[in-house]
Amino acid sequence: MQKEKKFISLVVYLHDVEDYIEYFLDKILPICDSHFQEFEMVCVDDGCTDDTVEKLRTYIEKNQIKAMVNVVHMSFFQGLESSMNAGRDIAIGDFVYEFDDVFVDYEPELLIQVYEKLLEGNDIVAARSKGKLRLSSKLFYALYNCTSRAKGKIGPETFRIVSRRAINRIKSMGQYIPYRKAVYMNCGLKNDTIAYESKDKDARVK
Repeated sequence: MQKEKKFISLVVYLHDVEDYIEYFLDKILPICDSHFQEFEMVCVDDGCTDDTVEKLRTYIEKNQIKAMVNVVHMSFFQGLESSMNAGRDIAIGDFVYEFDDVFVDYEPELLIQVYEKLLEGNDIVAARSKGKLRLSSKLFYALYNCTSRAKGKIGPETFRIVSRRAINRIKSMGQYIPYRKAVYMNCGLKNDTIAYESKDKDARVK
């Protein structure tokens, strides 16, 4: 199989996920290695208080991962949005995968499906589980969509891939919006979503 020549970045949010990080790497890295000639991983340590980062480093060394791996240490716990924005800002890929968490309740091949959907003319493609949402999440999205002045509606997403053009568009907007989902949905570029059946519905009820 001929590997894709586009350079890919994986931006991964980390906050006290020592029990899940190795499984995530086991599932995601082989797919990237088999489909892309080059890729990097930018891991954002948002104030981890457990052994997440140490397990990450041990895994990279033990398995001799050839990809570039950068760990960004936030000075203190800043939350998902600020951390992922920081990771995305230093990513250099033509396309950037954003993993807001490391729970894998999907088949790893889904990464390639969203990539191929992006190549069809989209600039942002998200993957979302068909599983049930917590009541608090339903209320949040309903309230946000009702009160937001933006045209596009947001909803739950597991991970997404974003083109460099979309990233540049967002930076050029020069305004801070607290939710990346809302920015992507309303940046004026084409986007799509792939829904999947969760392999482990208890792993993702967000």
